[in-house]
Amino acid sequence: MIDSCVVAPVGAPLPPGRFSGYRSHLEVDMTKALKKFFPVFAGPTLLAFMIAFIVPFFMGLYLSFTKFSTLTNARFVGTDNYARALGGAQ
Repeated sequence: MIDSCVVAPVGAPLPPGRFSGYRSHLEVDMTKALKKFFPVFAGPTLLAFMIAFIVPFFMGLYLSFTKFSTLTNARFVGTDNYARALGGAQ
C-alpha cells in the first residue's frame, strides 16, 4: 500500500489525515512552552552577559575620564587623558 505513505518536502504541511492534527498540536504545545520558559533561560544568560561585559565596559569608559590610583579616589579630568594619549598636552 504505497498510497498510505506520506512523502513531502521538509517543512511542507502534511496532507489532511491522521497526522495533520497531531503535528499542529505539537507545534502549539512547543510554542506555549517556549513562551512560558523563555524568561527562565534568558534571564540568567542576560544577567551573566551584563556582569561580564556591559558593566566592565561602562566602568572602563568612566575611568578613562578620570585620574586615579589604587590609593586615591578617582578625580574627573575630562578628556585630558585622551589628549595625552594622542600626543597632545603632557
